[in-house]
Amino acid sequence: MAEGADTANSGALNTLKKKIVDQTAEGASVVPEDMSRNALHYGEDHIGETATHSQEEAAFEASSPISDDAGSSSSSQPMQTGTATGSSGSGVGSTGAAPLNATPAPDVNIGAGPAREAAAPQEMASPDEIETTTSSNMAQKPSSAATPQAAPVDVNDAPEEIQLSGTAVAENADGAVIGTLNVIDPDAADSHSFTLSDERFEVVDGAVKLKDGVTLDHEEATSITLDVTATDAGGASVTQSFEIAVEDVNEGPERVEMSGTAVAENADGAVIGTLNVIDPDAADSHSFTLSDERFE
Repeated sequence: MAEGADTANSGALNTLKKKIVDQTAEGASVVPEDMSRNALHYGEDHIGETATHSQEEAAFEASSPISDDAGSSSSSQPMQTGTATGSSGSGVGSTGAAPLNATPAPDVNIGAGPAREAAAPQEMASPDEIETTTSSNMAQKPSSAATPQAAPVDVNDAPEEIQLSGTAVAENADGAVIGTLNVIDPDAADSHSFTLSDERFEVVDGAVKLKDGVTLDHEEATSITLDVTATDAGGASVTQSFEIAVEDVNEGPERVEMSGTAVAENADGAVIGTLNVIDPDAADSHSFTLSDERFE
């Protein structure tokens, strides 16, 4: 009887060993998903092997009778086996045999610790977080641009041009107005004073005119060059020349001269003299009338 029990126990033990070898080979054939899981698979396989050896020893001791009573007691109870499966990252782990109703070996993450934490990828900040952080740093950084700037100093600009509305005057016109002055100046609000190159002229209320009691004679000069200088409040000035035309006005003859003033008596049709008209308009022509019908 004891011999039969030993044979049965030996067969159950061989069957258990075969299952352990097959399951260990099956677990070793699983290809790990990535290099970061190698340590985990390796640790789980060894845990499975450790659990298997412990369970094998427990089964062997249970099957070996210490006494005849223990042997018959053991032989009267059939051997029950079970499997405990360890977890792995790929869903397939190493297995080990265990008695039925035995508590499965807990999952143990081999490699946890500083080495495992170092292998874990670090979380990268998103572009939005980087931009927010940069903007915040820039906002907190003092900037020299915030320093109040002094107001720009206005620099006086010289007048650029002088305009005169009129450039002609009639001869013999006492105190005639020639035209009004206008100064082109970048400083629009600037004021100006004027000087003239010909003392016969003056500026009154911005207008160029002949001084009172002064006239121009076309026969004396058909035009006059007048230099006008405009000086602004800052002392900057510009000078511009204007050609003033003196317009001709018809003037009456001043006198008549006759070359002869005597005639002999009884001289029929005698020539007395030649007439000469003194006229300011030198190119003017003249007609004559005589007070005595005997003359022509």
